[in-house]
Amino acid sequence: MNLTERHPPAKINLLLHITGHRPDGFHELDTIFIRTSLCDRLEIRRADHGKINLSCPASGLSSGPDNLVVRAAELFSRRTGRDDGFDIRLEKHIPAGGGLGGGSADAASTLDALNELCDQPLTRDDLLALAAELGSDAPFFLGPPVARGTGRGEILTPVEAAGLPGRALLVNPGFGVPTPWAYAAYRALPQHQKRGEVNAEFPWGQMRNDLEPAVFGKYLLLPRLKSWLRNRPETTAAMMSGSGATMFALLAPDADVRAVQLDLRATFGHGCWSHEVRLG
Repeated sequence: MNLTERHPPAKINLLLHITGHRPDGFHELDTIFIRTSLCDRLEIRRADHGKINLSCPASGLSSGPDNLVVRAAELFSRRTGRDDGFDIRLEKHIPAGGGLGGGSADAASTLDALNELCDQPLTRDDLLALAAELGSDAPFFLGPPVARGTGRGEILTPVEAAGLPGRALLVNPGFGVPTPWAYAAYRALPQHQKRGEVNAEFPWGQMRNDLEPAVFGKYLLLPRLKSWLRNRPETTAAMMSGSGATMFALLAPDADVRAVQLDLRATFGHGCWSHEVRLG
């Protein structure tokens, strides 16, 4: 096999509880990841030139060594001792820096694809360990479609899909929130503010994101978006995903999503991107 294709999915966090601060500088998390139907497209072709070439047309992203796809390919080569060349094409559809895990999904899918192209030199556990080096949420994209993440988010336990929401509307305001900044801002908050608003109660836990108070304090459009989405009759709850800036609204079964999107554009302008997704 010389060519393979993957469709790395975006995720949302149905809850994001911060339960402590770790000695390694990361935070202890209790989160539930769920995949969405919004995907990037990744095409990887084996090549004789012995290099890793990445193209990301019309994305504005770097195709150099700081790109997580390139880092994943280089990490795979170092760990396996191989010197294969690869031509990689990445088509981005997931907003960058939006709390949807697009970069981590791309990196995890790259590891999985390269392992397939090279006749499976690494075990599943090997791939999970490499993914954890690239991002705390990257291992999720190699596992089940719904999982509870603990530790930094890399310790995964499958979650039964029964009772989970089926559709959501993703809304991105046209900018991203840097994840390191969001966690640093969270640490700077007084203790009584280090807890997000409870948006709903589910069998799998309180739907709340503990990063919201820190992020909303600087990015003032986001709490407005959340309130607007939550108050729509077509939605049952709304929350920020990950460290932001993407908001998501869980949709009622009979929701007219097109009406929500038209009103959203009229209220917040054309820079506000939205996309309906299936969950799980």
